[in-house]
Amino acid sequence: MSILHEKRDFVQKIAPCEKFRFTFSDACDKTMTESAHRARSIWNVPPLRHPHSRNIRKGWNSVQLSTPKQVQTQETKQKIYKAASSILKKKGYAYLTVSNICAVAGVSNGTFFYHFKTKDELLVYYNYQKFAEFREKNNFSEAVAGKAFDKRILLFYYYWSDYMLDVGLDFCCNYYNTKNTSIDTRRWHQRQPAYVWGYPDSCLQEAAEQGLLKPGYPPDHYGEVVVTIMKGIAFDWCLSGAAFDMHERLDEIMVPYLKSIQTAPPETTGA
Repeated sequence: MSILHEKRDFVQKIAPCEKFRFTFSDACDKTMTESAHRARSIWNVPPLRHPHSRNIRKGWNSVQLSTPKQVQTQETKQKIYKAASSILKKKGYAYLTVSNICAVAGVSNGTFFYHFKTKDELLVYYNYQKFAEFREKNNFSEAVAGKAFDKRILLFYYYWSDYMLDVGLDFCCNYYNTKNTSIDTRRWHQRQPAYVWGYPDSCLQEAAEQGLLKPGYPPDHYGEVVVTIMKGIAFDWCLSGAAFDMHERLDEIMVPYLKSIQTAPPETTGA
């Protein structure tokens, strides 16, 4: 009798045995299992199945995947600064306390301090993230490509003024508050994890390395001055109830300053 016939007879004998249907694949080697499946197919016998095969066939719909830690962290931060933004817009900076933020976000104080040291660090993070998204959405990289350092800085503040319009006057009036230390660049200068004004600093540092800035002051000093100009324009815009165009005001104040800190171009002699 051939091996195939022996296997066929073997399968026919054990086919009715329910217990064996669950233990057959463990009791036999791979060759015997494959042969049994072929034989069952030939003789119209129900195929052997693993006891958990029904769960396997259900696929992804039956699987509960756990949320990765990184995603959970980002989602929690999103909830926290959405709550902070809502409080600023509706009630003002005076109501922006950690306890109020946690109550609106539905998180504990411990969770807040796990992600942020203070509410001002939260505001720095918030504006860093949201302004970065705003620039990306509006093609900032393409706009500054190939431009001189002063033009890139001016465009950066154009984008910031447009971002202020996007978040709204109410938010900006509460954000530009003298008690809000997150807008104090002397406190947050070059500080991690987020620094809103890092781009102008990098432009000025690059200009200094290329010998384009007047000596006497470091690039950080020039960076603080241009931030002060922007804050002054932003404060006045809030006080006026958005009564003027910030782009035009930047042209009137920041452009002359950026020109004043540049080294004079070399003189050219006539032929």
